[in-house]
Amino acid sequence: MTEQFPDDGRAGGHLVILRGYEDGRDPVIHFRDPSAWGQTHDSVPLSRLSASYTGRAITFLPLIHNGES
Repeated sequence: MTEQFPDDGRAGGHLVILRGYEDGRDPVIHFRDPSAWGQTHDSVPLSRLSASYTGRAITFLPLIHNGES
């Protein structure tokens, strides 16, 4: 398991929760990461995240309360 997002293009090895982003030339992705590195880091440029992305993801739909979102 890696303790940070690799700079060299290696694939990451654990689940992180993406929780938002700041738009821009290289958008900043905000995340939650249970690893030791994630305890002091909560954002990373998209270019760095995508270099270690393995293509696996879990997505969630918005919660619906009484038929309304």
